[in-house]
Amino acid sequence: MDPITVAVLDSENNQFPLKLEMEESSGCEYEKEVEPSLKVKVKFEKAEKLIQKLNQMKFQILLDLEKRKADRDYFKTLLQTQPYWGRVFGPVYKKKEQLKYLKESLDVLQESTAEGNYRMIQKLCHQLQYGKKNFAEERRILREINHAEEERVKISSDADKKRRQQSHWALGEIPDTKGGIKDQINIMLRELEDLKNKQMPFILHENKLRKDKAAAEKDNCFLERQLEDIGKKKHKLYCIVEYYPIHRTNYAN
Repeated sequence: MDPITVAVLDSENNQFPLKLEMEESSGCEYEKEVEPSLKVKVKFEKAEKLIQKLNQMKFQILLDLEKRKADRDYFKTLLQTQPYWGRVFGPVYKKKEQLKYLKESLDVLQESTAEGNYRMIQKLCHQLQYGKKNFAEERRILREINHAEEERVKISSDADKKRRQQSHWALGEIPDTKGGIKDQINIMLRELEDLKNKQMPFILHENKLRKDKAAAEKDNCFLERQLEDIGKKKHKLYCIVEYYPIHRTNYAN
């Protein structure tokens, strides 16, 4: 006696084993050689009951398969049409873009050489006031001071223009000093952290939907394999009932 074990899902998707036993059969050729007798009749009745049980199992699996396919489609629809993206994920994206522009503005100010020109002007003024020089030397120093002042103004103007061109439309007026920009960056970093904390429940919900969808797809594959297995077992059992015409009944569904 060879056991045939078929796993099915109940209405709550819990697996339970159902063990069916059938006598060993060498195939249809063996059944042709056996004359109708009490032994064949007992064997037929056993196969008949097994087919009925397999049909019941097949019906239950089809119901479960239909339910899990509906669950999979439901989760897939939710993932494709998330209504909260603009309310939760959108502000985080916008805040990151604003921080990017602020940091670029800070880089522009830090790369500017206007401060170096200012220090050079102070040094030249100190030489003009306290250094030993003649009239020609004084004129040279004055020319250098004027040139350095023009360069400083030009550099500051170009840096400010570049910084304002990089300004994000939602930021409004950007501070003119590095300290002011750093303060604004720190404020926005705290705001971004608050937004991420509010975002976390939605991320967890989306991850759960993805896991539920994957579980439904896995169940579908399992149930389809069970249907295929039942079909193979029923085919073997039909070899018995086919060659006993007195009790022949169509059990195929």
